Amino acid sequence: MRFARFIIFAFTDRPRAALAMIEKPGTAPQNYSPEAIALWRVSLPALDQRTPASIAAARKANLEAVKKNLRLTSQATMVMSALGEIDTAFEIANAFFAVGDRTSPVAAQIRQ
Repeated sequence: MRFARFIIFAFTDRPRAALAMIEKPGTAPQNYSPEAIALWRVSLPALDQRTPASIAAARKANLEAVKKNLRLTSQATMVMSALGEIDTAFEIANAFFAVGDRTSPVAAQIRQ
C-alpha cells in the first residue's frame, strides 16, 4: 500500500508528500533499497521544482544510479519520463533490455 501511495504522490504533482514519506521508516515503501531512496531524494525535488538545474541533477543522478545498479532502471525511466526527458527514458530502458542503438550516449554511460 505504501508503494502505491508513494508513486501516486510522486507523479501527481505531490512530490513533497512523497519526500515526507521516504523520510520516515514507518511510511517509506518497504520494498525500496537505500539506493532507491537516495535516488528519490534527488528526483523528487526535480519533480517539484522543474528547473533546468534540478532536471539536469536528476538526469545525472539517475544515469549514475542505473550504471551502478540496474534494478533502478524502472525508477529512472519513470522519473525521466515524468520530467519530460523522454529520449533519456527510452535510452535507459533500451540499454537495460539491450535493444536499440547501443552506441547512444546514455547506453554508453550505462554500460561503462
